Amino acid sequence: MKKVQFFAAVLLMALGVASCQKEEKTTILFTAKMEQAYQQDKTVLDTSSNLLSWVSGDQVRFTSGSGTFIFSTMSSATPHADDPTWADFQPQVTGSGDGSYRVVYPFSSSHFKNRTLTLDLPAVQSTVAGELTGFPMYAYSQTSTLQFRNLCGVLKFHLEQEGATISRLELTANNGALCGEYTFEGAIDAPTIAPVSGGTHNKVSLACSTPQNIGGSGHDFFVYLPVSPAEGYDLTLKMYQPDGTICTKSASGIVVERNTIYKVNIGGSYAFEQPDGRLHGLFSIGDGNQVYFSKGNLQWRSNGTHAVNGGGTAAGTWRFAEHQYDRIGYNNTRISATTTSWVDLFGWGTSGYHDSSDPNNTQYNPYCTSVNDVSFPYNRYGFGPSTNMPSPNLTGTSANYDWGVYNAISNGGDTPGQWRTLTRTEWIYLISDRTDAANKYAVGSIDKGDGNYVEGLIVLPDDWTLPSGCTFNPGVDRDLPLFHGFDHNIYTLSQWSQMEAAGALFLPSGGSRWSGSVPNVHNGYYWASTYYDQMYAQSLNFDDYNVNTYGLGSRNDGYSIRLVWVPQF
Repeated sequence: MKKVQFFAAVLLMALGVASCQKEEKTTILFTAKMEQAYQQDKTVLDTSSNLLSWVSGDQVRFTSGSGTFIFSTMSSATPHADDPTWADFQPQVTGSGDGSYRVVYPFSSSHFKNRTLTLDLPAVQSTVAGELTGFPMYAYSQTSTLQFRNLCGVLKFHLEQEGATISRLELTANNGALCGEYTFEGAIDAPTIAPVSGGTHNKVSLACSTPQNIGGSGHDFFVYLPVSPAEGYDLTLKMYQPDGTICTKSASGIVVERNTIYKVNIGGSYAFEQPDGRLHGLFSIGDGNQVYFSKGNLQWRSNGTHAVNGGGTAAGTWRFAEHQYDRIGYNNTRISATTTSWVDLFGWGTSGYHDSSDPNNTQYNPYCTSVNDVSFPYNRYGFGPSTNMPSPNLTGTSANYDWGVYNAISNGGDTPGQWRTLTRTEWIYLISDRTDAANKYAVGSIDKGDGNYVEGLIVLPDDWTLPSGCTFNPGVDRDLPLFHGFDHNIYTLSQWSQMEAAGALFLPSGGSRWSGSVPNVHNGYYWASTYYDQMYAQSLNFDDYNVNTYGLGSRNDGYSIRLVWVPQF
């Protein structure tokens, strides 16, 4: 057992005035032992050895105290060379607390507010070569020896299929929480964790640092979870490949107990399919960069709730239009915080996310329609990140302002962070700079067969073969009569179905919204994620005779949004 080492306290005296004492700063050497999880298979006994070990630099949170004195501090691990299941910690603390210590690993997931110790189980876990990182532990001691207890259990998924590669796993529990905020309950030396009401969520993802091939004898993936209900978790497992294809499996009665590793064999063949919400054509948006477009324009209404990036939920539901040619049009006048009607024209950066360090960003919800010139410094109307922020675009540190990054799209994977908006440079490359670009876009219209025509912009994928019985006239035709430019290409619903099956993209003319007014729906305005200045943001604009990749829109205008999904080849 290591001894507590006290270093000299410092006493400061001010000349000629009353003395004041600086609190003791004490460095205490702790020795910490990990608890090793009992391993149990769901089918047969797991004979492999999965020992938990400290890694140099692992950070824990030390707390101590009672009454009016409490401290909370961080310390990093120095693993023992002969046995890394032991490690030394030397936190520097102020005062002496009450002689007892509560210690939580990892530091980054624990919090100490209002004398309450809490733990955040992350919505996204990471794996490196099968390692389990960030597995939460707790220790209580009145000496310098810490015996850690594991707070969760572990599911060890064994996946095996020739020719398959996994980039991400996603678990959803239909009968319990898997991540979010938890408090410590029960005996102080052996507590359990309990979910905070309204602070937990039923979905957790495991992100692979590099895609993992599961051919040959397969591969094991570790996910830590809180203790399950007595009947076990009812789980849905989604396996993602780098190309975006998904395989979904379900399992019930999966019991997770504290300090236990369960091996779950996912048997049978894995049928990987295209995810919801994505067109299958690939489009170049830069040298070596390709994307898939969503199957329709983005829509929102106030009903329901949805998950947001970083954990938590927000009011309303996002979805992609059922068809590429769907548009809300003049009914966007129904936009409000309580609308139960779908809307599809939004102010710039109105994903629902707000950076609290940006006081000039006041109009961030999808229903915001203010046209007031509030003359905020760096943000004329209060929409999107201000120009003095580290990233004034909907990227980088401001990426959550992007609708697809921040929100789960109900029919587009239903997980935040899967989609994004093109930048101005990417719109330019798509329309003007990729190989044979001039022959891969055109204005046109779709005849819905009920007397209604939907005007729009047609864009062809990189690899294109014109379907039999269809025609395609690139560009625009300024020789057509006034207001008939979209007659340049006209498709019946049957013909468009063939074009879409071949990979074609259609951006409908959704018009624009100013405050609660929609002047017309015969032109197209699509946001880019790139800002221009405190008043304007970049956009793709088109009418029947022009396609403008250098468009500008007032940030408070309502424009269409077409999101893209980036494959991870």
